[in-house]
Amino acid sequence: MGGGIKQISPCSGVLQQYSSSRQAMVICLSHLVAEDWWRTGQHDEFGQVTLLQQASYFARHERSHFPQRLTYGGRLVCSRTSSF
Repeated sequence: MGGGIKQISPCSGVLQQYSSSRQAMVICLSHLVAEDWWRTGQHDEFGQVTLLQQASYFARHERSHFPQRLTYGGRLVCSRTSSF
């Protein structure tokens, strides 16, 4: 839409996908042993990082997007440009 107005639409399916993928990630991470958190990988922007660093960054990044979610009339809605 033009003029800076975002089209608002219900996002229950997107929210369900978001929730399911995050639950799957928590289950996966919960099976790690202490040594696994110190394994390193190469991040495109940050260089070499540990799994602990990446997981911490991801959690902070996810939390920073919470204000982008809107509640309208008791329903969760999102703009067409939002991605979860």
